[in-house]
Order: sequence, then structure tokens, then C-alpha cells
Amino acid sequence: MSSSSIWVPIAAALAVVCAAVLAVIARSSTFGIAVGVVSIACISIVYSAVLSAERARRAGGGTGTGTTDAGSLVEAMEQLAKGEKSDISAVPEDFAGPLSRLADRIEELKRETQELRARDEVTSLGNEWVFDNVLWREFNRAERYDAAMSVVLLEIVGLSDLKAAKGEEQANSVLKNVASLVLQMIRETDFAARYDYDRIIVIMPATDKQGADEFTERFRRALQEDTANLQEALEEVSILIGAACVPEEGTKTAPQLVQKAAEALDQAKGAAGSGSQD
Repeated sequence: MSSSSIWVPIAAALAVVCAAVLAVIARSSTFGIAVGVVSIACISIVYSAVLSAERARRAGGGTGTGTTDAGSLVEAMEQLAKGEKSDISAVPEDFAGPLSRLADRIEELKRETQELRARDEVTSLGNEWVFDNVLWREFNRAERYDAAMSVVLLEIVGLSDLKAAKGEEQANSVLKNVASLVLQMIRETDFAARYDYDRIIVIMPATDKQGADEFTERFRRALQEDTANLQEALEEVSILIGAACVPEEGTKTAPQLVQKAAEALDQAKGAAGSGSQD
């Protein structure tokens, strides 16, 4: 088998590996087009190297210079496929520039993907994984400096029934509007995340029980005033709120504080079910 016939399947295999790795990195349709572009670039660069190596081999009467150059390029591509920093110092000059730009674009995709993974796809709020990290950080900070901290838990009661009756798009629309209202009302130092299917949770550093109560009251008023987006939805769902604070609750761990907020939410459900106001 000639050197060119060996390099072609190697090049194709490398291109597929690069495409697969990038797809795993992206894990989102948001980067579908970008992944496709980068994959095509991988294929183009390696295929060009194969042709260059074959021409060099023929021009040199069978010497191994072209094959060596192609080998350096393939090695650099393998480093990219493994997520490692690519060494392009030995890569043929014609391909060093495109390969460097490709490596930079892969790094950009990695950074963008990390940011995307930190957000819930429907609401653009933080997701539970990020929430857990922020919760522990703020809880430890409050404990260290003997400061106040509050957790506010909101539940859209009836959201699952709305989804079953009118479809996922309608349910997601309600989620987005509630999340948008929450984001409008919290401070820059607060952090809001989607928590379970029908819940939104807010971490409020340096906020005592009075501050948490004031927030819940303002949110209730805002719900009634947000006629453009939520008034119709509120005929089919209701939004209940529970809050917990340190040091009032006396909790020793961050999850205990969230549990206290969940218990307060359950109390609000009980009050709503009995027809009284919470």
C-alpha cells in the first residue's frame, strides 16, 4: 500500500475523532453550526496535508520529507482531539496559521459551552449544579462573618397540569415569564436558579428575614401588575413562596437552609389549600 493510501484513512479517522470530540464538548444545538464549521476545517486541513505529503514524496523521488511534515500535522491534530494544547512548531508553514486559528476557535467553544452549561435552557436562570456551588459559597461566607443570608423558594403550582393540558410550549412560556420577573426584581448580588421542574430558587446574601419578607411581598404585587405576560396564566396556575434565613433558622448546613425554605413553601400550600392567606 502506498503512503498516500495509508494517509487517507488516517486523515478521515482523525477528522471523525475531532468532530466527535467537539460534539461532546458542545452538547448543545446552540453550537451545532460552529461544530460543523470546525469539523469541516479539520477535514480540510488534514486532507490538504495528505495531498501535500504525496506531492512532496513524488517530487523528492520517494523521500520521506512530505510524510514527516504530514506526520507533524497529524500529531498536532491528535493533540487538539484530546483537548490538549497543540504544538504547531513542527507543522508545515502552509498549515500553521489555519491550525492555530482552529485551536483558538476550539478554546472559544469550550468557554462558551461552560457558560451555557451554567444556565437552564428554558429560563436562562442558573441550573441546579451552579446553584449548589453558589449556595455553599454564600452560606460559608455568612457563617464566617456572622452575616445574614436568605433563600427564597417559588413554586408554580399547576405547571405540570398546564403542560399536560396545553402543551410544553405553553408551560415553558409561563416559566420564562416568571423567571424574567424574578430577574427584574433581584439585586446584582442575588442569584436565581431553576430548581426542579416547577420551582425557582433565589439566594439573597446579606438579607435578613425582614428583607426576604419584603421581597416576597414585592413579588406578589408585581405578579398582579404583570398583566401583559402572566395574568392569563395565573388563571390556571398559582405561585407560592417560602423563605428561610440565617441566622434566624439556626441551620448548620446549606442544604438545611433550603429544606427550611421548602417547609415554609409547604406551609404556604397548606394555607392556600384551606383558603386562607399565607
